[in-house]
Amino acid sequence: MHNRPKAATFWQLTFSVIILSTFFACQDPGTIGGGFVEKTDINIDTLSVSTISVSNQNAYLGRLGRSAVGNYEDDLFGTIETYSFFKPAISRSSNTIVLDDTTTYTLRLQLLENDIYGDTTQVNNYTIHRVTSLWRGSAFQNNMDIFFDQGETIGQFSDADADTNGFIEVDLTGSWSDEYPSFFNEPDSVRDENYRLNEYGLVIIPEAGSNNIRYINYSLSSLKANTPDTLSIGILDWGYDVDRTGEVTSSDRINLHSTLNNIFKFNLSLIGDEVEDINFVRAELVFNHDTLSINNMPEGEVRSTILGLGLSIGPLEDVAYELAFGAIDLSAAARADGTYRFNITGLLNDYIHGTRDISDLYIYASANQGALAYTSLFFGDSDPSVSPRIIIYGLESGAENE
Repeated sequence: MHNRPKAATFWQLTFSVIILSTFFACQDPGTIGGGFVEKTDINIDTLSVSTISVSNQNAYLGRLGRSAVGNYEDDLFGTIETYSFFKPAISRSSNTIVLDDTTTYTLRLQLLENDIYGDTTQVNNYTIHRVTSLWRGSAFQNNMDIFFDQGETIGQFSDADADTNGFIEVDLTGSWSDEYPSFFNEPDSVRDENYRLNEYGLVIIPEAGSNNIRYINYSLSSLKANTPDTLSIGILDWGYDVDRTGEVTSSDRINLHSTLNNIFKFNLSLIGDEVEDINFVRAELVFNHDTLSINNMPEGEVRSTILGLGLSIGPLEDVAYELAFGAIDLSAAARADGTYRFNITGLLNDYIHGTRDISDLYIYASANQGALAYTSLFFGDSDPSVSPRIIIYGLESGAENE
């Protein structure tokens, strides 16, 4: 039996609004998206972000496009351990289809060949076991526990077994293959309910020595029931769990994770009140990431790609769900200068001149659905030149459009 306890944490860091540099002149208007004023008419205010807080959310990890499996010791983000679990369907096209004790089963898994987190040169081995606790993929979150029995091996495979399309075929045996037909053959009136309550699926565990994390695409995976006419059965439900220990921490940096263990929340209306009398043409919310640490990887090792930072406007009833599956109001990709920059001009204008509520903004790491991606941002005790800040590009009083 196996389970992993987890707990959510919350803490808050607060900064007062400080004007770090006021009315520095001479910024090329081409960098702010306009050419309707002279260069000398543009002034720059740089303000620290006020009342910023950091919270730990429990990400939804079920029924995603990627399901992580494997282990990796990341020098920056800690030792990451993952396992993936799934449940084959019991759908059948006809009541005349019956599985018996002569039926054998082959799991056809698709590994996403171009998605590896960790040592790209290593081949890993995996074993498959029975889950022993009830779970539901659409509701499974990172703080939940799942139990499984490693006393019996139902299947085993290596990622070296994958074909050119990433598919691996694994024979499933043991007690699971003995009991699966009893659910499949039941009458329609009871089969789905009995299967949901009494069969918990299977889990894939990396064997010792694994030093990378792979991703399974369950939507294209299937179970083959090898009868006289091979029956292909889809995967009904799936998910993965992740545990991370030994992360490097610093007073002047914070790591954001795509699993939402760290996210930012702050009240932008306080900045809006501060700048409402400034005639500005652009406002940017800027974060700097620690490119030196992030790019310092051992040879042959890679991290899953982070798409950038996402910004969502609250209030949000279920923060973890909305950040994972809701709309991203603004996004910021990493730039060559080491920054993530959000254009928040519209948000501030809608607040100053309208009725838009911008008191709850959420900033979080964005990645391909299910990918484990991380970034390290300057924060806390970092130098003001790289700490989170808002840059206001304003017009001098009396400046007129050409």
